[in-house]
Amino acid sequence: MKLLFNDLGIIFRWWLFLLFWGGLSFPLWRELAPRRFWAFGWIFAKILTTAIISYTVFWLATFHILPFSLGAISLVVLLLLAVSIWLAWRDRPWLAGGEIKFIIVSELIFGLTLTGWSLLRGFQPNIDGLEKFMDFGFLNSILRSHWLPPADPWFAGQSINYYYFGHFQAAILTLFSGLPSFIAYNLLIATIFALAFSGGLVLILSWLSDRVTRLAQKRYLWAAALIGVLLFTLGGNLHTIVFVLKDGPAHYWYPNATRFIGYYPPNPHDRTIHEFPSYSFIVADLHAHLNGLPLVLLFLFSLGIFIRCRFRWGMAAFLGWLLGIMFTTNAWDFPIYGGLLALVTGFYWKNNWRRWLQFGSLTLLAALLTALPFYFSFHSITQGIAFTPTHSLWWQLLILWGFFWLVAAFYWIVLVWQKRRQKMDRFVLALTVWATFLVFLPEVIYVRDIYAVGYHRANTMFKLVYQAFVLYALASGYIFARFRQLATKSGRWWFRLTLVAMGLGAAAQLLFIVFAVRGYYGRLTIKRYQGLDGRRWFRQKMADDYQIYLWLNHLHGQPVILEAAGQSYTHDDRLSAYTGLPTVEGWLVHEWLWRGGYEIPARRQKEVEAIYQGKNKTVARYLLKKYHVRYVIIGSRERDHYPDLDETRFQKWGTIVAQAGKSKVYYLNKL
Repeated sequence: MKLLFNDLGIIFRWWLFLLFWGGLSFPLWRELAPRRFWAFGWIFAKILTTAIISYTVFWLATFHILPFSLGAISLVVLLLLAVSIWLAWRDRPWLAGGEIKFIIVSELIFGLTLTGWSLLRGFQPNIDGLEKFMDFGFLNSILRSHWLPPADPWFAGQSINYYYFGHFQAAILTLFSGLPSFIAYNLLIATIFALAFSGGLVLILSWLSDRVTRLAQKRYLWAAALIGVLLFTLGGNLHTIVFVLKDGPAHYWYPNATRFIGYYPPNPHDRTIHEFPSYSFIVADLHAHLNGLPLVLLFLFSLGIFIRCRFRWGMAAFLGWLLGIMFTTNAWDFPIYGGLLALVTGFYWKNNWRRWLQFGSLTLLAALLTALPFYFSFHSITQGIAFTPTHSLWWQLLILWGFFWLVAAFYWIVLVWQKRRQKMDRFVLALTVWATFLVFLPEVIYVRDIYAVGYHRANTMFKLVYQAFVLYALASGYIFARFRQLATKSGRWWFRLTLVAMGLGAAAQLLFIVFAVRGYYGRLTIKRYQGLDGRRWFRQKMADDYQIYLWLNHLHGQPVILEAAGQSYTHDDRLSAYTGLPTVEGWLVHEWLWRGGYEIPARRQKEVEAIYQGKNKTVARYLLKKYHVRYVIIGSRERDHYPDLDETRFQKWGTIVAQAGKSKVYYLNKL
């Protein structure tokens, strides 16, 4: 109980920090959005502040103007604070009573969801499993960096070749909040969830009404928006209900909803991935597609404002800037939402192609200029586009997408039948059309990468349908509200029947979260609460290595350490991941992907083996100098990987500076 109350205090301080954080950029909405949209922007101001401060510090550190540090962040915060105070003073009074009430309600929703998901993480806080080592390693490496791009913790001497800006934003929040990364990691997962929930709710409400004062008069709008955001943040697909009914609830395993095509029935020639946000929140990998969700919401919110208001070049440039940041956070989002932007504006400017081209040119230019500092150090790992040799079975697609297709189809029929359409109808129509296009695109083509035959389109399908799910789910909230309006106005029985069918479908989709929470977190009783410290597993499973980690974590800078060259998705390279200190070679398959080929990572793996147990000590000594290794680790994983490990060479070349049980650290001061 004491641990729970202590964590509640940490969560509350984090919430207060984010409250201040959002207020930093809230006055800037006046320069971007019309007066009637200001109150909607409160939640999105948290995302905007993070983007502005992170990108400014990123730019300064990339061009070696100011190093990445708490001082640099504080300077940018003070500048943004000064600008916001000036804008707030210049344009008072700001908000009416109803708008302030809406802001309070939206902030309370954010705070409650932040608290709830943080506490849920407390039942399984371990930064362990799946790709958490990778994400935590990126975060810790950035926190140790002075200049950008940051060092790759698993490829000494090279920088991270991945779209790491989301991890950089996480590092900004971690460093400025003063929390250690092993606690901030879990709070960051909860923060993204809270932003997705509260931001998604406000986003749908902003589509349904451009004035918050009207929302209080129509409670069904809140209900519809709640359905949409529940689908977005907690929903799955129809796989859960189908296989629970088929096999029984005791035999259902929630990850199967994301690994279905190619697995049932088994097809070794076409193994795919089709994840969605609730799965990401449950397993808590701080991955690029999850880091990008807040920016996606900010982009959709800004786009919804843009198409309803008088054309502003400033908003057009802002959308381009957002697209550029989205590229550096999750590169797949750039073509996905760039294409959506072209489609939506094409719907509205179908009779004014000149304006459409002017707008497109400006946003593209702004996006490219924004992403340029990142692109200088990024080497694409794609190998072109190819036609898909295998295809999904029709009934598999229905299980994954049938509910959303049903909702979209009803909506399309109604739009054709209806004579009077609201302005946002075309916008939501574009969302559903584009989402459908994203679902079917990997049935035709895929982006080639390192994945072997059998997994050829897995990454393409994953990245495309993830965003399709986001668009479908958010659009569903708007569609529910429109059907409720039509059912009331027309009095037609089939509108009501359709609404009931859609509600049952939504309930079926939400069944996923019940099995996912139970499967990943177990029974949620106070006795099983473990706290927010993500290192708990490390202390329990590798007690000696954990003591070595504590010693290494106090080193300054980023000296190169040597630990066993490991395999992906294992406990290998635990020290480089947990400290951010670079090692010669980390997870092999991941480095194979990031370096665009197997040869160099595989060679490094053999070189690490030669250092630990190779017979030629001259070669081992040469390799240590080649990679500027300063500390050699001999712990549990090293002894497992190298049964013929020769420790005498390190005794000759260095001095033991840390030891716990059989785990040791040699400082190479005699090479």
